[in-house]
Amino acid sequence: MNMTPENIGRDEIEEEPTKKIKNGTLSVLIVDDDESTRKLIKAMLHREGYHLLEAPNGLEALEQARAHTPDLILMDVMMPQLNGFETCRRIREDPMMAEVPVLFITALSDQESRLRGIAASGDGTARACDVQVLGVDGR
Repeated sequence: MNMTPENIGRDEIEEEPTKKIKNGTLSVLIVDDDESTRKLIKAMLHREGYHLLEAPNGLEALEQARAHTPDLILMDVMMPQLNGFETCRRIREDPMMAEVPVLFITALSDQESRLRGIAASGDGTARACDVQVLGVDGR
């Protein structure tokens, strides 16, 4: 089935089993201000059985991450209110979230943006990832 935002129903997403890690569910926080991009990433990961959380901006991502401590954060770089680099920096400052891997999902391909992403992680765990890797064509 071709996954597009229009053919993804909430009921469909909530009914599938989730992958287990130890005694819990492997969770992924998807952070992007573009709803259609979030839906596409969510659809791809849902098929794999992950528990998915989402946030439309960096401020809400911080709230979601503090409340749920996800196993992975997939985050856009260019967002209003709080960009992905600053959000990642704040995540690294919080002892409860400091070890959560952050993967930047971005169309930015210049070396400076990639280096800023790695620097924002504080410990090198954030990696820049082209949207094509996830099969999402961006905006």
